[in-house]
Amino acid sequence: MKEERKAGDYTIKHSMRIGASEVVLAENMDDVDGNYYLVANYECNEIFERYVNVCVSGDYVEVAEIFAQRISKEIDRLKQSRAGLNMNVITKDACLPIDNKTFVGEIIVIRPERICPEYRNEHYQIMRCTGGNGAKSDGLGTSVFCRELFTGEDVKYRRGDVMGVLKKECYPDWLKEKLKFEHNLQKKKKMKEEER
Repeated sequence: MKEERKAGDYTIKHSMRIGASEVVLAENMDDVDGNYYLVANYECNEIFERYVNVCVSGDYVEVAEIFAQRISKEIDRLKQSRAGLNMNVITKDACLPIDNKTFVGEIIVIRPERICPEYRNEHYQIMRCTGGNGAKSDGLGTSVFCRELFTGEDVKYRRGDVMGVLKKECYPDWLKEKLKFEHNLQKKKKMKEEER
C-alpha cells in the first residue's frame, strides 16, 4: 500500500507537477479552526522539502479554484516560454551510442522519457557533458554533469539517462548558431590573452 503524503497535518489528495512547480491540494478534517483544506506549492531538492504559498480554507471549492488557477498560471508561463520553439523530439537514430566510451565535452542527448513531459523536445534534450564519473568509460559512479545548451542551466543526470552523442549532421540550426557563437567568443578571449 502506498504511503500517504503529508503537508504538516494535512493529507495530500491531489497534486500536479508542471513546469517549475508542483501544486498540491490537501485535507485535514480534524482541523480545530475549520480550515479543512489546503493548497500550496511544493518545493524540494536533495536536502529539504517545503510547502510555500499556503492557503487554507473550510471551503473545498475555493481551494480547488486556487489549485486550478496555479496550474493554469504555470501552463500560461510554459506556453510563453515555448513560443517559437521547435517541438521535435530527438530519437536514437540521431545519436551515436555511448557504449563503454568516455563522452566528457561531447554534445549528448537525454532520453525523452527522462525529462518532464512539458520539456520533451530537442531544446531540453541536448546537453554538453561537463564531467562526472558516469561520463567516463572507467568511472565508478553514474552521475553525468551537463549544461543545457539552450538554457545554459547546469543539470545532473545518470549515465542510463543518456541516449547517445548527437550526430553532427543532426545538429538543429539553433545549436549550430549557439556553438558558432561560443567558438567566436573563445577565439576573442584567446586573442585578448595573447595581446597581454
